[in-house]
Amino acid sequence: MVYMPVKRYIIKPWTRFAYRRGKYFTKYYIGMYFRKYLKKYIKKRDKMSVGCKFHEFAIDHLVDAALTALEKKTVETEEDLIEVLLETYRSRVQDHLEEMTMTHRRITACGYGCCLKVDYQERFGFALQRKAKEVAADSDAESDADSDDDLEAALKSNDTIEDSMRDIALYAIGLYKKALTNKGHDHGKTKEYWLERGPRQAITMLIYAAFSFIINETLGAPAPKDRLKAIIVAGAAICIAAFMLYYRLPDSINSAVLRSCHDWYVMNKKKRLPKLLKKQLGEVVSELEGTI
Repeated sequence: MVYMPVKRYIIKPWTRFAYRRGKYFTKYYIGMYFRKYLKKYIKKRDKMSVGCKFHEFAIDHLVDAALTALEKKTVETEEDLIEVLLETYRSRVQDHLEEMTMTHRRITACGYGCCLKVDYQERFGFALQRKAKEVAADSDAESDADSDDDLEAALKSNDTIEDSMRDIALYAIGLYKKALTNKGHDHGKTKEYWLERGPRQAITMLIYAAFSFIINETLGAPAPKDRLKAIIVAGAAICIAAFMLYYRLPDSINSAVLRSCHDWYVMNKKKRLPKLLKKQLGEVVSELEGTI
């Protein structure tokens, strides 16, 4: 009869909490290593000059867009993911060019209006304000034209951007599937590290602390300070053991997800990228032979 309340109010809540934490750790590390190894793959492509080179400021947005689309299952095929990546890349390049345009306009206006106005406000105040407005207007016209040219150059200078996005999408889908192979392991790891070893280790530490306290009281005549010191040391040992036990589960899930994602990255780096580079060089040689 005593076991039923213990099971209902202690064992079951602890079990639910443990399994929820296991799922949380798995999802967290899948996202973390997906971002890491997709970003690493894109940079490796750029380093090997495979396909088009992506702007540094847009890589993080590409990785986040791919992870969000795969997690929320908003894409069904690789073509859908390619469209998401292309739209994200174009949007980020456009935003970056607009930010650069605004920064250029502020610097130009400040240089002709604000900074010089401090020194020559009495003699040239109105003239400088008028000059600042003219420069800002000219900067708007020039920056709009430049931004259109830069955007066109950034997005259309390389005809292989869609091929590069296709390769990245295929790699991202494979990487995510590889990481998801660890999704069911958290159940077994949680049961092993927290539900089986946890109570066993907690009982062992409590028995050790009680045994040490009894021996100290029986064989010796400790002063109140010595007794308090023994209790504090035993409590610290129990807390340290609980801390180490807690991190056994996330460390185990971390290493499992890391191994899966790392293996996928290494396999593609050693096999896929050299093939793509060889194909790309073959196309370049064919074009050169055709022009000769």
